[in-house]
Amino acid sequence: MTHEPMTEHSDARKSSGDDLGGDPVCWLDRVCPECGAFLPDGPERPCPRCAG
Repeated sequence: MTHEPMTEHSDARKSSGDDLGGDPVCWLDRVCPECGAFLPDGPERPCPRCAG
């Protein structure tokens, strides 16, 4: 295995300024406080696991 020095073009971590989208920073409001299950529909509906 050879190791090549990182160059400006080889660093995939650099941001190109484009918004890549993705998940929101925090899903905490979608976690059931009773059992910890993820609530895909949000807190508006009862928990499918514990009905809490």
